[in-house]
This record gives sequence, structure tokens and C-alpha cells, in this order.
Amino acid sequence: MGIVEKALHVYDDYLFILKERQRVDAFLADSKAYSREDFAAEIAKYQNTWNKIADTMPKELRMNMFMIDCTELNKRLCLECEQLIDRILNRAMEFVLNDTALQIHSLIKNVGERFA
Repeated sequence: MGIVEKALHVYDDYLFILKERQRVDAFLADSKAYSREDFAAEIAKYQNTWNKIADTMPKELRMNMFMIDCTELNKRLCLECEQLIDRILNRAMEFVLNDTALQIHSLIKNVGERFA
């Protein structure tokens, strides 16, 4: 395989990021109760991907007669990972707040019943 053919496939491992927003939205829209581990696994997936892009992807691709600057593409892929992480963290926060609110409501109700 020549240098041009290799260069064309450098980002193949990261193409999935372009469709992840839909998958993450479906994950977050699911009505099942999530565990911390579910959220942590999703966040870790995108954090690891972000780290791989930042650490291993080339800043430029040199081809036979030209050079491709990859900086903007790398930044865009990392930004997409960050946005996915933010969406997951926001949803996790909603779950924690809802769970906490229900616990507080239950405690207040129990206190009210004791006084009655």
C-alpha cells in the first residue's frame, strides 16, 4: 500500500465519532435507570478517544506532492468528544438531582407523617 493510500485511511478508526451524537442521544433518552458505571463507561469511551486523537494523530500528512494540515480536523474530532462528554455529564446530573429530590421529598413526607 502506497503512502497516499495509507494517508487516506489514517482517520478510519475515528469515523464513528461523526455518528455518535445520535447514539448518545438514544442512550440518554432511554427511560431505564442508569448506574454510575453506565455513565462512567460512556464518558471513558470518549475521553479515551479524545486522548488518542490528541496524542497520536498527526498534525500534518505529507503526501507525494502536497501536505495536508490535520490540526483543524483533530480539533474538531476532539471537540465532538468533549461535547458528547458534556451531554452525558448533564444527563447524569439530572439523574442525580431527580434522585436526590425524590429522597428529600420522601424524608419530608415521613417527617410530616410522624408529626401528624
